[in-house]
Amino acid sequence: MLRPTLLIALDEQAHRTAATTDSATLIRTVGLILAAMDDELRRFSVMRAIAVASLRDNGTSYDRIATRTGLSKARVAQLSRAALDHQNPTVSGR
Repeated sequence: MLRPTLLIALDEQAHRTAATTDSATLIRTVGLILAAMDDELRRFSVMRAIAVASLRDNGTSYDRIATRTGLSKARVAQLSRAALDHQNPTVSGR
């Protein structure tokens, strides 16, 4: 469900990166790109965990959340716990 403009931008970045002739530079560039993408993906992960926690706070069961979202009950439980870590980062040592 990525926007076409984002997919185009990623494709263009991949082509520019692949055109790099120096292997060491390519490796460093890919590392930087992946690190930046990890940061952005983490933002979405936090959003999802907080949304699960919100449903749980409203009394929605793991089973109902799993049915509505297509996640397994185990994953819903993991995300619910992860939301607690994001709301209270000292608990997980972060």
